[in-house]
Amino acid sequence: AARANVKRLAARVAAAPLEAEVKHTADVILPAQSGRALAQTTERIVAIGTSTGGTQALEEVLTALPRVCPGIVIVQHMPEKFTAAFAARLNGLCQIAVKEAANNDRVMPGRALIAPGGKHLLL
Repeated sequence: AARANVKRLAARVAAAPLEAEVKHTADVILPAQSGRALAQTTERIVAIGTSTGGTQALEEVLTALPRVCPGIVIVQHMPEKFTAAFAARLNGLCQIAVKEAANNDRVMPGRALIAPGGKHLLL
């Protein structure tokens, strides 16, 4: 029978120094906020994040919602330029309004905002 010959590999090149990637998250970009703003908010929202298979799940969830519901924000893992068509299709199927989010859109009851492909939503 064959035998394994296990040996430690010798390093052939010196490892290049690692550089940290620049963070583009809200905690780095925006100044810290006090908890007071959130404590004074009275509107409720629903936040949904989906990936593979999420388009079908979103369709099932959103088409089942009544016209009167909390505002909804959605981040769907999807390529750029596909989210606008996806939002338009859902808008035609749902009782609520569905649209691709644009800068400064307001989260309102009875409406779902879908983040553009490759983007995040910040409230």
